[in-house]
Amino acid sequence: MTQVKGWLFHVDFVTPANSTLGILPNHSPNGLITVNPFVEAWTNAAGFTVVPQQGTAQKLDSLGDKIMTPVVYQNRSGTESLWADQTNILNFPNGPTIVRWYQFDVTGGNFPATAAQQQDWSNANDGLWRFMPSVAVDQNGNTAIGYSISSPSIFPGIRYAGRLATDPLNNLGQGEAVMTNGVGSQTGSRWGDYSMTTIDPSDGLSFWHANEYYASGWHTRIGKFRFGPAAQSAFSRKVHGGAGTFDVPLPLTGNVGVECRSGGATNDYQMIINFATSVTVESASVTSGTGSVSSFSVSASQVTVNLTGVTNVQTITVTLHNVNDGTSTGDVPVSMGVLVGDVNGNAAVNASDVALTKSQVGAPVSGSNFREDVNANGVINSVDVAQVKAEVGTALPP
Repeated sequence: MTQVKGWLFHVDFVTPANSTLGILPNHSPNGLITVNPFVEAWTNAAGFTVVPQQGTAQKLDSLGDKIMTPVVYQNRSGTESLWADQTNILNFPNGPTIVRWYQFDVTGGNFPATAAQQQDWSNANDGLWRFMPSVAVDQNGNTAIGYSISSPSIFPGIRYAGRLATDPLNNLGQGEAVMTNGVGSQTGSRWGDYSMTTIDPSDGLSFWHANEYYASGWHTRIGKFRFGPAAQSAFSRKVHGGAGTFDVPLPLTGNVGVECRSGGATNDYQMIINFATSVTVESASVTSGTGSVSSFSVSASQVTVNLTGVTNVQTITVTLHNVNDGTSTGDVPVSMGVLVGDVNGNAAVNASDVALTKSQVGAPVSGSNFREDVNANGVINSVDVAQVKAEVGTALPP
């Protein structure tokens, strides 16, 4: 096979009969995504029951005819992705089974012609059978897949593998780790089909994986892990003359935060990035967009990055390299939209921004209206209104 099918599902809660799935009247898929050739992990003779175990002729179910749950949606700086995985088989019908995973760019609700990245994960073809995968992606774009593992020489167990957002494409570059080694084989074929990997909503960073293992009967094991250090919050900071210092929040997931204030004659900005614990940082650089890092400093858990030459109407990404929080080391990217005059932060400058700025003329600059002080001089006046008017019609690229 060389295609993954995609359907758009429209739910109409007011008039359920108007809900649609795919292309009517036959509910055909809305998209056919070309992927690397693969063979599903089942046979006509055995069905799904193809995964061997140590010490028994009883085999386990692969559920190798489908994309597994969940299919994960993520929006990072305006790029919308679906992450998915499935169990395939090598050397059909002899095996072993492997984990095939994908990232699909579905920005704007459009299915792509090909995958953004994909891989057949076999841990360098070590001969073990990997099956029943479940994928999750943290707020920094790091990916983890938990799955079951077995072979004629090992009992069924639980492992996981992953990649950092900065790793080379098409590879689970962080390798494989063991969550639980099995200590027995199951006498039935059904195995782990309620397993799942997900992200802890309390921090957006910790991965949880729940799966089955066998020890004098089947048991459930729940594990928690995370990849590398991660920022807790980020801001774009400017001093507004005598009115004080004000920060524009830069969300670490979802839609990018928009900095609407002018960078002055040399287009200077300052990003503040906070961590949960004290960190060290090897270097900082602009990894996407136009601008450069003029300096950076670290004070315990806070990193300050000074930028210069940052052009307007763009999304810029600053990456902190080799951040060490005492337990792990990794790169930490933070993105910021730059759109001067977008005082309401909706990624477009229009008449609403002009009206909002006019409404604050003469008002003291405060935490509720500092965005209207576009030139960040501590006073909202006709100069700010004129600057917003000059930018009407600009918008951040999708």
